[in-house]
Amino acid sequence: MTNKESRYKELIQQFENENPQFQILNKLGEGQFGVVFELNDGNAIKFTLDKRELRVCNAIIGNVNRHICNIYKMGELAHIVEGRHYKWVIEERLYENNWQSRFNQAVSDFRHTWFCLFSPSISDGLNEDTLWEIYNRKDNKAVHRARELLEKYIQNINIDEDRFYKLTEKEIEARLSDSLMFFDFILEAYHELLSICPFGRIDLNGGNFLFDKNGRLKTFDILTIDE
Repeated sequence: MTNKESRYKELIQQFENENPQFQILNKLGEGQFGVVFELNDGNAIKFTLDKRELRVCNAIIGNVNRHICNIYKMGELAHIVEGRHYKWVIEERLYENNWQSRFNQAVSDFRHTWFCLFSPSISDGLNEDTLWEIYNRKDNKAVHRARELLEKYIQNINIDEDRFYKLTEKEIEARLSDSLMFFDFILEAYHELLSICPFGRIDLNGGNFLFDKNGRLKTFDILTIDE
């Protein structure tokens, strides 16, 4: 057993001892600041040290969200071995589906549009915090312009990119549909997020977009803007 696996086992044991109504099952994923497990009640539990993410969770807890992962409960776990003050978050379980690779491509196209195609129009360039500013101030002109750039980019992808494999018309049509859908999803998700958590910023990592049990796309691992 590795040190990391041993640490996770200790976290689980301590949490279950303090919260015997819950049983932790399989590991679902992990990142730089935490790890997520499946719970026996069908939800997920995350152990994390990320203060930026925790601030957002604390702001949206109890809300029933259409585009954002629901947060149900939070608590502390003072790890008895490391002496580190983890927080635990019980959240909605999200899933991959058969369309996951297509939506991962849509995330990539979204990032390319804003950070490569649109960014040169801004003197200091564009990053995820300055993109948050665009959505926060409801800059519809910029959003509309980026959407146009996205559409043009994909429609002309066989011409504009040096590709060994050329996409068929059907593949271009499907990719355009997915990418425009995701573009509009981010607009709606930001509208929802900022209405309940004005300092929340969507993390545009492809792994942060999954589907709820009804097949609705949602985002999770939301951070605060840099302060």
